[in-house]
Amino acid sequence: MSTVSAETREALLKALEMNWAHARHIETQRIALNLAYVGAMGAALAFVLNTSPAKPTASGFVVAAAIVLTLLCWGMTHKWNLEFVNQIRKADLCARALHVRPVDDADNGILHTFVGFLVKDKQITWLNVRGLFSVLYCGNLVLWITLAFFRELAAA
Repeated sequence: MSTVSAETREALLKALEMNWAHARHIETQRIALNLAYVGAMGAALAFVLNTSPAKPTASGFVVAAAIVLTLLCWGMTHKWNLEFVNQIRKADLCARALHVRPVDDADNGILHTFVGFLVKDKQITWLNVRGLFSVLYCGNLVLWITLAFFRELAAA
């Protein structure tokens, strides 16, 4: 039997719903940003590769803009990663206070079947995709800096 009062249980359920909804919203924003980023980088790359090295001004502007956009998107994604982890942790704390059981128990708790909730009674210590996004953004930075360097050499 739960030791939580009915009012506390309602408040915890509401907090759980709000934290989970906010985490999903953050994930949707992160996905939309990265889709727009990849599309913009593809268009910029196509423009730069199809621009004559004899006209470095246009491609130089696009390369500089791509570097700035990469840094901005990387920062936004990092911020959203931290916020996502925070919301999942808070939802997990609410679920534990409500005695939602992990999936290992005989009576499977539905909340802990979602990505982000651990199976045992351990606290969430690391949950993000920082490495994946770091590879994406670092790779693009290297690409754009390399393109800028070699475009300048080709123009000279």
